[in-house]
Amino acid sequence: MAQLIGISRQAYINLEKGKTALINKQIIKMAEKCGMTEEEILFGPETTNNRQSGIPPSLINAEHQHIVTQNRLIDELLMRIDMLTTKNTQLK
Repeated sequence: MAQLIGISRQAYINLEKGKTALINKQIIKMAEKCGMTEEEILFGPETTNNRQSGIPPSLINAEHQHIVTQNRLIDELLMRIDMLTTKNTQLK
């Protein structure tokens, strides 16, 4: 799966263990490679059944957008950490 979505094996292991966040691009690639929807990747295969059982699609979409936003914030913070680490190394 790591190779299919274009990330290293270690990065994929970290995703599975919850050490790093899944980003939107990875979700899209996983869904395409597995023949699933993005909803099923994010919320599990029962999502389709949930839709039939009355959970409004707007709630699912809102949760999806929340996850995307959180992933963007995490990516921004990781870039800032890298920048500060580089500056710290240069000062030494």
